[in-house]
Amino acid sequence: MVNVVRNRFRPMSRSVSSMAETDQDRAFRHVAEAVQRVNDAVIRAVNTGMTVEIVRSSRHHDGQGHWGDQMKPAVPESKWKSTSFTAAEGAAMVTETGKY
Repeated sequence: MVNVVRNRFRPMSRSVSSMAETDQDRAFRHVAEAVQRVNDAVIRAVNTGMTVEIVRSSRHHDGQGHWGDQMKPAVPESKWKSTSFTAAEGAAMVTETGKY
């Protein structure tokens, strides 16, 4: 007698597919992942001796009652002088590379 190895995974049924990730779930997950990358960048910057503050720069509205805060990094001028680059250069580094 030959033993047959069966795949443990089954095709997604209708009941399971209704539980699939929605556009809103994906969007929220994407924002959460981006926030984590920002947090990691803040930690790296602080570990170099910088003081970093994240502030709301604007608020995006879709015209249907939904909104989201947009943010930007801010560094107190007195704290920036201890670094080897200017605020504009630092912002350009983050924009160009996506990381600090």
